[in-house]
Amino acid sequence: MSIDTIVIENHIKLFVQTKIDEDVYLDLKRQCISIVPLSKKGSTTLATFWAKVLQNKNVFPATKYLYHKDFDRKTEQSILFVKAAGVTFTIFMKTGTLTIEGEYVYDWFKNRIRDVLTAYDESVGFPVEGYGQVVQADEDEAIPVDEPRLVLKEKSAVVNSTITAPVDMAESMDQLESVLGRIHLDLLSTESLQMRLKDLPTGCIREGHTYVYELWKSLLHKWFSEGFKVYIATPVIDTQRVLDIVDFMFQNKETAHLEGLFVQYQCGENKRISDVKREVLELPLFSPPQRLHIEYKLFNKLNYPAKTFNCKFIAGVKGDAAQVMVTTAGFNRNHFEEESYEFVMFHQTKKDNFIREYMEPLTTSIGLE
Repeated sequence: MSIDTIVIENHIKLFVQTKIDEDVYLDLKRQCISIVPLSKKGSTTLATFWAKVLQNKNVFPATKYLYHKDFDRKTEQSILFVKAAGVTFTIFMKTGTLTIEGEYVYDWFKNRIRDVLTAYDESVGFPVEGYGQVVQADEDEAIPVDEPRLVLKEKSAVVNSTITAPVDMAESMDQLESVLGRIHLDLLSTESLQMRLKDLPTGCIREGHTYVYELWKSLLHKWFSEGFKVYIATPVIDTQRVLDIVDFMFQNKETAHLEGLFVQYQCGENKRISDVKREVLELPLFSPPQRLHIEYKLFNKLNYPAKTFNCKFIAGVKGDAAQVMVTTAGFNRNHFEEESYEFVMFHQTKKDNFIREYMEPLTTSIGLE
């Protein structure tokens, strides 16, 4: 380890120690630098702290940068990651490890990591010098914000200006769930959603990983929050999209009503819906009561049409009216995270018409798991 790196490591150690009383060290590998908790048990407090630092308004705010959540099979834990400033930051939510990866990560780390820490200190009132203007320097790499973002209530749990001491495990898990919930900051505002829907009665071609995915999440969140009966139909679905649905149902426990989830039993390449179900229920971030809630409110609504189907739609029914979004995009990583163009259409119809034209073909012959 070079002298410069040792100096930076000491700077990071002091930064973390003075904020949350945790000890960390650097682990250097080819094209990857990790900031690792000294405790072998890891630290969820450290994980939530790193999320708070990265998403700070002066660093890489979620209103400009696209954060993702996923599940790392190798370490069997949830992760939060974002691409910014030419590198990828990944927070391992169970252990608290922060990794920074990229082809030129060592140059970036030597020249920029202290700017990130300084920018955070400046925003929360620590006396600092040499503020690095991190966001401005990297603005070309920010995700454009064409629409206002809907800021969820859970946001407040992770953007408080200070964390003065370690919290107990129960509290840190609450913070962890709030951090994961913040990934949906790409939800459209009510006004933006209505403006977008006006363009869709006849359908159009749009990018699946941005336009269609935003619309999919925004409609589901709206329907769950407003007491609609929600129908979801797709031959393919992956764990991340099921977790999106779970997130929205937890955020709207009093009003969320999933009427039916229609899928093919073989719901992905080399993956069955039972595999997705197991992956979701085995995630360590869910408590036993939460797993029961997911089982009862979501997986009990699974339906398997006996005939092969390729239609993908979501619908919300309230009173005598139904709202329907139809798309060519499958509800999985290939269509919602990789670049692709998809057809998407939104229309409103009578409830009876929706049941007759959409539901009856799928429900005339339901397969068994």
